[in-house]
Amino acid sequence: MPEDVSLLRGCFVTEVGVRQAWPFLTFCDNRTDPTHERRLYIDTAFRINDGQPLTDGDAERATIALLSLNGLTVTAADVSASHALTLTFNGGDDVLSVAGEAAAFTTHDVWWLTSPLPA
Repeated sequence: MPEDVSLLRGCFVTEVGVRQAWPFLTFCDNRTDPTHERRLYIDTAFRINDGQPLTDGDAERATIALLSLNGLTVTAADVSASHALTLTFNGGDDVLSVAGEAAAFTTHDVWWLTSPLPA
């Protein structure tokens, strides 16, 4: 699934949570009128910075790890040929790397974005 992750550049994280088994980040784009939000759901292994990869599908541990990104602004967003996602925050201070391949616990796509929703 091709996702236009470039839409996340300039957006900031307003919410971290879990829906059913999927940890998510909500991004706010307040450059639009009205302001829009979209969510990034993760259903595979990921890591933040050089930390240990979260590979066990434990949504609570994943959500706790993602809290470190709350309030940060995306400055770069890239998807590799293998569908791996890399989001860089605050000019490189923090990086979220999401694997492009399914894990044993994956039930959906490995990651996906929602359509913009009014904030």
